[in-house]
Amino acid sequence: MIIKIIFKSKISFSCILFFLLGLLLNAQDSSKDSLIQQIQTIRNEGEQGIKSNIYVDLLTELAVKYRYRNADSILLLADEALKLSDKTNYTDGKAFSLLRKADYYSDTGKEEKANELYTRSKKLAAASRNPILRVEILKSIATHEFVSQNLENTVKASYEGIEIASDNKLFELESKLRHNLGYCYSSYKLYDEALVEYLIADSLWTLAKGNSYQRATTLSNIALNAIEKGDLNLGKSYSEESIAILEQQNEPLWLSRVYRTKCRYYIKKQNYEKALKWIKKSDSALSIIYNPRDQMEIDLTRSTILNNLNNQSEAKKYALITLEAALSFKDSLTQAKSYDILEKIEGQTKNAYAYHQKSEKIRSLLNENGKVQNLALLRAKMDFAKEKEKLNLKNLRNNLTQQKHFQWITAALLTTIIIALIVYKSNRREKLLNKQLEEKTKILSESQTILNQINNNQDKLFSIVGHDLRGPIVSLRELVDFTLENKSGKEYFTRFAPKLRKDLDHIHFTLDNLLSWGQSQMKGATIRKEAINLIEEFKTIHQFCQKTLDQKSITLKQDLSENLEVSCDRNHFNIVFRNLICNATKFSNENGTVIISAVKKEGNVVISIRDNGIGMSQEVLNKVFNSSEHYSTFGTNNERGTGLGIKLCKEMLKRNNGSICPESKVNSGTIIYVALPIAKRQQSA
Repeated sequence: MIIKIIFKSKISFSCILFFLLGLLLNAQDSSKDSLIQQIQTIRNEGEQGIKSNIYVDLLTELAVKYRYRNADSILLLADEALKLSDKTNYTDGKAFSLLRKADYYSDTGKEEKANELYTRSKKLAAASRNPILRVEILKSIATHEFVSQNLENTVKASYEGIEIASDNKLFELESKLRHNLGYCYSSYKLYDEALVEYLIADSLWTLAKGNSYQRATTLSNIALNAIEKGDLNLGKSYSEESIAILEQQNEPLWLSRVYRTKCRYYIKKQNYEKALKWIKKSDSALSIIYNPRDQMEIDLTRSTILNNLNNQSEAKKYALITLEAALSFKDSLTQAKSYDILEKIEGQTKNAYAYHQKSEKIRSLLNENGKVQNLALLRAKMDFAKEKEKLNLKNLRNNLTQQKHFQWITAALLTTIIIALIVYKSNRREKLLNKQLEEKTKILSESQTILNQINNNQDKLFSIVGHDLRGPIVSLRELVDFTLENKSGKEYFTRFAPKLRKDLDHIHFTLDNLLSWGQSQMKGATIRKEAINLIEEFKTIHQFCQKTLDQKSITLKQDLSENLEVSCDRNHFNIVFRNLICNATKFSNENGTVIISAVKKEGNVVISIRDNGIGMSQEVLNKVFNSSEHYSTFGTNNERGTGLGIKLCKEMLKRNNGSICPESKVNSGTIIYVALPIAKRQQSA
């Protein structure tokens, strides 16, 4: 409202300007006072002064000072500056005005509008010779992309801005970019990368005319980075140094943040009383400005502290306030954190379970991307560095070529050629050796990764198999001991014999799979392929699986042609289809049906195992058939598995030039398609 009055009433301008100065007395420096005074002086000059480029620049600079204090004032100032820039066709003024409007929409959570304005501003700046304008735009874009969790764009925009700032010796802007980039790395636990950027920023502040306030903000973030990494003493030291500077400046935003850093220190020390004191100071400092994202962090931290102090009612209040703000800003990570603290507050209740489910739903997405996000940051950094290196190399070659044109003389031509040849051979050899080293390093790294995966899988496999085998064997030994040592032992043996027989069948099946898997891991294992008649072989398999089928009253039907034969190792064939039929039985309900059918297709016989059981979701299907780990779930009667069967089937089919393909839908059953080569004597049929 204040800014509107300024533009509509020239008479009241001085009074309103005085009021604005009152609002801004607590600013980080006296620049805001000076800006308002300069604007007043130009307006007093009349229309000619208002139409000047200097006046537009002052308006956009003042808009920056209102950020996090009076958001509507930013928009009004930027709109006025844009209108004047359009009238005078002042390109830099248009770009800065659009940039300030974009900052406004980014701060208020309107992401699409902010993206549009940043793009327009950057397009105008591309034709400008003003490096400050270009760097300011890239700095704002990097911050906006970080808030939107577009991390690769964040890093690219940051390094692009850093390069321009460094080339033009814009030390203050480069410091801010590196400061923000450090926070980006720290937020995703890349603490070492963050510290490098913070230390460079701290050094650059010395070159930027000793700006103690800005340096204190970097010290605050160095402290937070150290505390989160676990170096509490270093974090405490930097936070105290930062607090001493910022309290003299009386700048509310960063004073709130450094108080929050001190709070994090006491949370790590589990001194929640002192942590509560510092988060209250942080909240008090922030209360005079508008920054909803920082407020969310304060409220969530306060909720955590209060819960640890057993003040659940207040803790819940602040958690719900945070959740409401996070939903408004579509901040998924803060939503998940809010649900987590609400779950802890509710304890063992239905509400706690509901909060847990909501948090897990969000974190299932965040956890999938957690590692990718970390890699995206490093990859973007590497890609940018490589592109810059290529460009520098190209420029260097061009410069060397030009120098040679001026420096070479006829008398030294032969000497130069000889030297060039020597250098060329040396470089070629060096590149060859580096390439070989790089390839061997890559192979070693890949082999190490594969070996680690194999070891992990084997540890997990033998843990499961050991559990499956040990239980029944121990039970058998105890039953035998009891039978031999007690008169009523035979009665107990007869009573438990059916259960014992079932356990022994399971042991037998597990051992068959384990031995077959072990043989499949041996590179020199022999494969004896032969022509296998499907009807005859499935009769044998049917007999083997009959007990398992009878336990759940499941019918196994065969829809096979008498003439179909496949080329395969007979032992492998039996193991594959025993496992598939047992799996179909395992995940079928009682009185279900399993159907075996086969057709010829493009030189293969495609055999299908179809059941009408509980089926699988696509996620589970991927884990069973595509994951490198052993994955297993319980059957409809809580039958336990090892996760080895499908892996074994895939391995054996591959060695017999076959393949396996699943189709499944929850509550609709599963179809497993197995393709094997037609036996040679039937290929001409």
